Amino acid sequence: MSARYRLFLSSVQKELAEERQALKTFILGDALLRQFFEVFLFEDIPASDRRPDNVYFEEVEYCDLYIGLFGDSYGSEGLNGL
Repeated sequence: MSARYRLFLSSVQKELAEERQALKTFILGDALLRQFFEVFLFEDIPASDRRPDNVYFEEVEYCDLYIGLFGDSYGSEGLNGL
């Protein structure tokens, strides 16, 4: 078997939590997809004394693919209103 790709599923932590978990369950439950993908959810890592944003960016860098799930909010509004 070839190497599996590490897939990071992300959204606002309190939003779309069920959808993130459902997508992870779907990928890992599919006989073909689980051969090619390892799924990472930020909430699956244990709490530590490291800053969450540092851990997040390290994990993003470590992953091969990043999928952002967007709902009602994501990030913060800039000075230009975006």
